[in-house]
Amino acid sequence: MKSDNNNHLWQVWDREADTWDRFIESGGDITRLLIHGPGMLELCLPAEGLKILDIGCGQGFFSRELARQGAKVTAFDFSPNMIKIAKEKEAENPLGIEYLILDAEKAGELLEEESYDKVTACMSVMDIQNPFAAIKGAAKVLKTGGNFIFSIPHPCTDTKLRKWHKDAEGKTIGLTINYYFEAGMDTFNWVETAIGKDMITPFHRFTLTQWSEMLYNSGLSIKRIREPKPDENLLAEKPGLSSMAKIPYFMVFETVKI
Repeated sequence: MKSDNNNHLWQVWDREADTWDRFIESGGDITRLLIHGPGMLELCLPAEGLKILDIGCGQGFFSRELARQGAKVTAFDFSPNMIKIAKEKEAENPLGIEYLILDAEKAGELLEEESYDKVTACMSVMDIQNPFAAIKGAAKVLKTGGNFIFSIPHPCTDTKLRKWHKDAEGKTIGLTINYYFEAGMDTFNWVETAIGKDMITPFHRFTLTQWSEMLYNSGLSIKRIREPKPDENLLAEKPGLSSMAKIPYFMVFETVKI
């Protein structure tokens, strides 16, 4: 399914599909549920009656969010096990979503050109083996004037070196970041997250310039950017998210095919 020597790294998503599903369905992925997920959905609206393609859909979380807004959703992932879970959820609660097993890098070759009103990728583009190919494919299947909307960890704060500093009383006072320009492939271990498992996944880290160039070279123009953060009501309920109200953790791009 993949072609380079790092193929085995990406296959962890397929092996750990059940783990990932439990993480999301248990509410463990709190930022997807309450911060970057809603922030991205806002830029996708209105969606009523629109044909939307969801790239790297995993177990279908964001695909279902779109379908609940009235969109006609086609969603795909390279992982057969993720798609199996997504189809099971569709069978239990039908929303009219069509799920496909498909490599994002091949979407532009295998799907009909200029056939979708919007293409989305909720926290998935950086996890694809060739993000540029996936973005070019998204542009190819978009109608002219259509939108490619995607979310990523914020490039300015998700750097190779990222360390919080606390004062003598243990209060967080600042974040040190470094090596912003050292882009490329990296890995993340989910053991210290709510997953609580030694699960290592690969991803790509790019600068804002590199993201911009990939979009420009795919015929996409940036329309709007969002940096989702918790509001006062959410902070009152979940004070552990306070750092996300001080610096941006996520970035959402709304682009248009020109």
